Amino acid sequence: MLLEVARRSDEWQRIIAAVRSLDEVFVVRDASAILKPNDSTATVIEACKKLHTLRELADVTLLGLFECSRTVRELLECGALRRVTFEEGLEAAEQQLGAGEPKRAAMTIKAILERGEHRLRAVSEKVAEILSRCGESKLAGRVLIDAAELEADDGASLDLARRARELSPRSLEVLSYLQNVLQRVHAIDPKERFAVTSELVDELFERGELDDALGLVEQLETESNDLVTCRPKRARILARLGRSDEAVEALLGLAQAIQEDDGDKDKLGTIYEQILKIDYRRKDVARSLKNLHASSLARRVRRTIQVTVALALGLVGWTQVDAYLASQRIGEIQREVQSLASANRIDEASRAVQAALIEFDGSTEIVALQQYVERARKRQSDAQQRDLETARLALLRTAVSQIEAGDVAAGLDTFFGQSNLGAQVDTLERDLKGRFKTLVRPLVQLSRAMPERIPPEPSILQKRTEQEALLAALETELATPQRRLVAGLLAVKDDPRVVNALGRDREALYSPLEKLAELFTRGDALAKQYQDRVSRHRVAEELTPIYEEAVRHERARDFEAAMKAYRTLAENHPAEDDLRQHFRTQVERYSAILRLLAVIREATERGDFAAAQGQLRALRQQYQDIKFDEIVDLPVRIRTTPPGARVYVAERFVGTSPMLTAYRPGVTTPVRIELDGFFDEATELGGDEVGLVQSLLVRKPSWSHPGIGTVDRQMAGAAGGLVLITDRAGSIRCVRASDGDEQWRLDTGDLSGLLSRPVVHGDRVLVASIDGELRCLALSTGDLIWKVDGVESSAAPVVAPTEDGPRVVVAGQDGRMAAYELATGAPSWEREFRLTFEADLVCIDGVVVAASSDEVALGVAPRTGEPNWRTAISRGVVLPPAVAGSRVALVGDDGSILMLDGRAGTVRWKIDALDGATSAPVIHGERLFVADGRTLETYSLRDGKTGPTRSFPTELRMHLAQDQSTVFVGDDQGIVYAIDPSDLSDRYLLRGASMAVAPVLPLPDGTLVLTF
Repeated sequence: MLLEVARRSDEWQRIIAAVRSLDEVFVVRDASAILKPNDSTATVIEACKKLHTLRELADVTLLGLFECSRTVRELLECGALRRVTFEEGLEAAEQQLGAGEPKRAAMTIKAILERGEHRLRAVSEKVAEILSRCGESKLAGRVLIDAAELEADDGASLDLARRARELSPRSLEVLSYLQNVLQRVHAIDPKERFAVTSELVDELFERGELDDALGLVEQLETESNDLVTCRPKRARILARLGRSDEAVEALLGLAQAIQEDDGDKDKLGTIYEQILKIDYRRKDVARSLKNLHASSLARRVRRTIQVTVALALGLVGWTQVDAYLASQRIGEIQREVQSLASANRIDEASRAVQAALIEFDGSTEIVALQQYVERARKRQSDAQQRDLETARLALLRTAVSQIEAGDVAAGLDTFFGQSNLGAQVDTLERDLKGRFKTLVRPLVQLSRAMPERIPPEPSILQKRTEQEALLAALETELATPQRRLVAGLLAVKDDPRVVNALGRDREALYSPLEKLAELFTRGDALAKQYQDRVSRHRVAEELTPIYEEAVRHERARDFEAAMKAYRTLAENHPAEDDLRQHFRTQVERYSAILRLLAVIREATERGDFAAAQGQLRALRQQYQDIKFDEIVDLPVRIRTTPPGARVYVAERFVGTSPMLTAYRPGVTTPVRIELDGFFDEATELGGDEVGLVQSLLVRKPSWSHPGIGTVDRQMAGAAGGLVLITDRAGSIRCVRASDGDEQWRLDTGDLSGLLSRPVVHGDRVLVASIDGELRCLALSTGDLIWKVDGVESSAAPVVAPTEDGPRVVVAGQDGRMAAYELATGAPSWEREFRLTFEADLVCIDGVVVAASSDEVALGVAPRTGEPNWRTAISRGVVLPPAVAGSRVALVGDDGSILMLDGRAGTVRWKIDALDGATSAPVIHGERLFVADGRTLETYSLRDGKTGPTRSFPTELRMHLAQDQSTVFVGDDQGIVYAIDPSDLSDRYLLRGASMAVAPVLPLPDGTLVLTF
């Protein structure tokens, strides 16, 4: 028997696990599925057709509970039976109720409710209606509360909770949930919330949950200020808790408030009676109650006495003047004391009364006045106490608001801040415990309802719409404001104030909170899974067009759009596989390309060619499959001398020089530079080597005049814009500078053709010849005015002023020097110096300076020909000198430079600096400019110190020239550089077909005349 009991005990566990409840109803699903038919199975199958519970099956089939349950388990496992559905269970319950079996119907409903299946609101309402008819009002209310907890809308939850209250008005669970919903819905009438909370307090008091009841009463006081209703409830709870003194003080405070308000005697009597029920030893309360009952009779008696006294005083009359004056004085004292008492100056009033007692010893009026002051003092103390109570209630309201909002730590600080107002810590801790229980109660209900609100795993659902619907519902549940309250309560779990207040109840109170926090965490994880599933479904529908778009962007070299498309694919791809890794790789690839392109773009914008070039080469090397040369722009600076030229890139005007623009190294980009008065410049940009285009512009000639022979002598400008030119063909020409038109020409016919440079003086033109002729021509016509023979000189003569008129002084290579009258050509004097004169003559302050090639320089008086001075120089001079004021710069053929004082012939300084000069020097400002091979050198006029120099790529052959702002230097390739004398930088170029020897002739109107 013991073995059978043990076997049945083990088997009972398996049976209960299968059938779940003995009140479950089973119906036939497929009788043919029975593996081993027997009498028991047949009996059970037949009985299940009438919707019996398992207990009823045991009675109907006479098999006994164990045998019947085992048979049902076997039939369930083989699929012959099944449990009724929720709808079938409701139908069965209605049939049972109709058959007059309410208990049986209630058991059926309870069995299907225990399954915990989700049901619609309408189904829950029907279940509640059946249970109510069965006499199970409390369970019906619970069903409606469960349905309300599943509602996302507070309005629907409130409606269900109200109906649950109608069915089960004394249910603590229903009242608690309804009160919680009313607190959440702010638009509700406060009276309804007050009534529900008041009922909940009464129910908690009846059940002995005094701490919770006390917390709710204090909440009512903070929200409604209805002391007449709330304060007695609070006193009753405090008395039950053993805190009689606090209960009495609370009722006394209420009595004081009533007295100050309307003095309702009935209310006062009720309150005094309640105080005596709590503490029958309070004689003062008993006396007040007695006085309250006798107050009407006392008032009538006092009036009778007052009338009697008045009649007696009238009989005495004027005989008692002293008594009259005393009464007047007492009246003044009474008014003074009453005034001080009204102003809350109780101490001053008390001192006045003490003085009056001394003055009127034994006066009943003064004694009464003393009692009046004592009552005023008590009223003042009571008012202060009420102020403290008001401040405490304000702090309490603030603390409750902070805690309910989830800021529990701040709420605790505010809550215990009441200790500053006289509240005891142990009292605060007891109140806090009640508050915590009140807060936790709806959270406990939420922790019970939350598991049913969490949907199943998303993997069992295939449709995206179902997953999206459940995800939205879950997110609504997770967004509940109570979640912050849970987090705040858990954050202060170990706070010493909470630990001391809750004591041993702390773990029990926090257990559902921790469970709820775990449910929220689980819900977050489940929501993430749903989001992933929904995203996977959505992305699976969207991936293909996005991928095609990414490929199109790649082909179009729109790297940013391609990167965004691949990033979308990588973020939304539903699986962690090689394809997602490929998408990420593409995102990284195009992100790196965009970063490098941004660096190149920034470098191009700021003109940093080296940085842009380096990044482009890095791009080409790292991503060889992309032709970045056709995509990327490199910066190029375009500078022209002179600036201000118009720049055209790819036939598009981009600005004026100097400027920064860009080009693509993979294509050929034409560049054209235009400036009025200069030749156009054109070039092509390509490759990644060009970061600077620097163009020295060449001035375009306004006109050209064909020559006959080489011009190697300096030209001369004349009034009227005329230019005088001599060449090696022996011709003298006059050309108009404005258009190059030849005004006249004289062919001398000299065999040598070696003529000096023309010298213009007024309307005369003087030209010497190596053949020995000195000619004087008319400037306007070129006609020969006079001619003399005998001076063989290719050096230019000089016109020097004398007392007898201007003289033309000429020196020849045969050593002779002669002077002639400018007007007629008549000889003035002639001297033989036995020196060879090849350099042009100059006149400085009435002294003709002549440098010879025989290492001697002379200063001659132009009137007599007598030498004023004679100075030895190191080597011969054949180049034209440079003159500045009284200073004459001579360049010898040994490379020496000599600076003479033209008036005294003294040497100011001399240097040997040149390898050999082949062109005449020039003076500009305080500098001497000398060409030495391929170098232009400068020297200080004051002391000959070396200044800035500049090198040229070719030999400098042209005699130097200068105007007010420019020095002209020409080479043997036909290039003439216009140079800024301050820093030797180029201003522009002049260019011809052959080498220029004669210096540039600058004219006052800005015209330049140059021969090649």
